[in-house]
Amino acid sequence: MRPLHHLLERQIKQCFGDPESITGELQELVESVNDTYYQYDIDRNILVRNITERKAAEKMIEESEEKYHGIVETSPDMIFILERETARILDVNKSVCKLLGYSKDEIIGTVSGDRVVSEQRNSFKDELEKLKSTGMFFGEFDIRKKDGTTVTVEGRGAAFGDYAFAIGRDITERKRLEESLLEIEERERQHIGHDLHDDLGQLLIGILLKSKSMELKLQNNNPITDENLSEITSLLSKASQHVKEISLGLSPIVEEGEDSLMVAMEQIASSSQKLFNVQCAVKYDAPVPIDNERAVLQLYRIAQEALTNAVKHANPGHVEIYLKKEDNVITITIKDDGRGFSVMSERANGMGMQIMKYRANAIGASLDIHSEADMGTSVTCIFPDN
Repeated sequence: MRPLHHLLERQIKQCFGDPESITGELQELVESVNDTYYQYDIDRNILVRNITERKAAEKMIEESEEKYHGIVETSPDMIFILERETARILDVNKSVCKLLGYSKDEIIGTVSGDRVVSEQRNSFKDELEKLKSTGMFFGEFDIRKKDGTTVTVEGRGAAFGDYAFAIGRDITERKRLEESLLEIEERERQHIGHDLHDDLGQLLIGILLKSKSMELKLQNNNPITDENLSEITSLLSKASQHVKEISLGLSPIVEEGEDSLMVAMEQIASSSQKLFNVQCAVKYDAPVPIDNERAVLQLYRIAQEALTNAVKHANPGHVEIYLKKEDNVITITIKDDGRGFSVMSERANGMGMQIMKYRANAIGASLDIHSEADMGTSVTCIFPDN
């Protein structure tokens, strides 16, 4: 398209001849049109640039929203968007639907807390009031799923303006393990009480009776023989050993130093042979150094649980504990030659197995259990010693 001022100048020439003969007023008109065109050209360029920048900004916002949506939808935790004042649910991610068994349409529009079990609803309402007033929310609640079962959820929330953002994490398994550990602790207390009463108590009574017997002999001026003293010495020795075994079971002596893990595994092997009459050996091709007392204690408990499970369920003749360290990764394998079991059996998901996994997770380790019927069982714990 030809510029406007060129078209106007050509028309003037046709009408009035050479531009030099044009009057001053017409010349001013031409110059005014010329200025107006250039100003239009500048404004047009600015407008185009502004539109380009706006389009770029809109694209960035769109990409950001897609990224946010992707993060929310793929999160393993449940995510809720709520109205701050009414706690009405405006949106949820896929994890909510997957865990609770409802579709989005069944959840959106309902009030948060409707699915909390009845005995906890008042506590949940109190937390919602805190969300309104302070902008923060926290609590553990049992939520009723669509199939009627319940799931324990740890919820955290924060308000922004008229809305609230809440995250719920399924802690059902964790709570179950915590309760099981408390039950195990209570059983252990009862077991220790029985040990103290039945075994150590009997030894102490024997020592008391022998001592009284010698006291009477002295009062009657009867001689005390070496045999009398040997009997008391023997009872004291047994009592001391029993106390040592009980204390070792309660709190294993984890020595400091780089060889603490190897020493701890030797302790398990030695005590298992005495307690269970099962041959147990610790094997390693090279020293396995570690400087992490907390990890050593958990690895000790994992190996102890694996060996106890083997003795209790598999009737093994031999148990071997293998230690290895490569590239700061420690591997412990407890292998027995007992009956074994199917990985689909109830034992594979029993409490002992769950507790071992719980202990492994506590130190950032992984646990693998492999077993076949009549082929024995191997429990492998891999710990990155960083």
